[in-house]
Formats: sequence, C-alpha cells, structure tokens
Amino acid sequence: MKSKKSKIISRYKLPAWTSFEVFKPDNAEEEFEYTAGAQPQIFFQNSHYKVAVYKNDHIIHLIITTCVGNIVRDWEDIQRIKNEIAGSEFEAVELFPAETRRIRVIEFTHIWCLPKKGRWPIGFNLAMGREKEGHVEVPTAEKPAPDLGEILKNTEKVVFQKALETTDGNKTKAAELVGMTRGTFLRRLKKYQEDS
Repeated sequence: MKSKKSKIISRYKLPAWTSFEVFKPDNAEEEFEYTAGAQPQIFFQNSHYKVAVYKNDHIIHLIITTCVGNIVRDWEDIQRIKNEIAGSEFEAVELFPAETRRIRVIEFTHIWCLPKKGRWPIGFNLAMGREKEGHVEVPTAEKPAPDLGEILKNTEKVVFQKALETTDGNKTKAAELVGMTRGTFLRRLKKYQEDS
C-alpha cells in the first residue's frame, strides 16, 4: 500500500518535458512585466516553462517563468533551458545586483548568456580537474570583440528552425510566428541553408 506522502507527490507530478516552441503571448508586456523600451524579440514555451528572449549587444538575456507563473529555482532546469534556447556551449549567469539596481522580479528568473565562445571570468575549469578562474578576453586591435551580427545570425537561425518545427515545416506559418513576411523569411532561410 502506498504511503500518504507518495499519493500527495503523485497528485502534483509535472507533465513530461517537451521541446520548446515559439509562441506569441496574448499580452507579453503584462505576462513578462517588461518595460516598453525593452521588448523581447521572441518567446518560447514548453510543457513546464515560458521564456522571453532579448538580444542586446553581445548578450542574450533569458527571462524564465513557469507556465503557472512561478519563479524557477531548479538549477538543472535552468541549465536545460539555457542549452535548448541559447545553446549548450553558451555560458550564462544569474545576477544578484547591488540594491540600487534591484528591481521587482518575483515570478521570474533572469539569466544572461555570453556569445558561444565567451567565458565569464569566474567558475570552474573541469577539463583541468580543479577550480580555476575563467577567462574573458578584452577586445584589442589584434583580437576585436565578437561580431554581434554573427551572434544574431546564429540565434536567428535557431529561431527559424524552432519555428519550422513548431509549424510542421509550414513556411508561411513559421514566417508569421517570427513576425516576418513570407518572402523575407524564405530569403533568410535560403541563406542559412546555403551557409550550412
């Protein structure tokens, strides 16, 4: 016979994790509480979470909430969200700001991702088997900063792939989902396919 505890846990069991799909919230500004000057470029949702994505300079900012509007505190889930939306080789951090920069973000987890090869100047180097400070290269004339256009192009390519998966390959619906005309979507998609 099952214990009382196991019955309680099974009542609240989450559905199986599904792939993230692009979606358009009914009222994104209210749902993600962002200011009018900083609108997300795209939104993703799966069976557990909703994510708003901002691209700003060399940073990808993910705003994460559960489908029922709770804050996310599960490290494994945040890592998986980062991997599935930004990419597994992107590094991300969550910030605990100075009180003067603090804002009300009760239902959201915010993480900021560096470009694919960027590394935060903190953390562990597991390949060496010991703790070591990370490394972020300061741009110089010999080694300029990563190309923002390249970062955005790679992100857009992922967004296009997710939109096509979400719409079962229907290019017209995928274009609508990412907020483009069909012609613009097809031109960019063709370029990404040629570059591959």
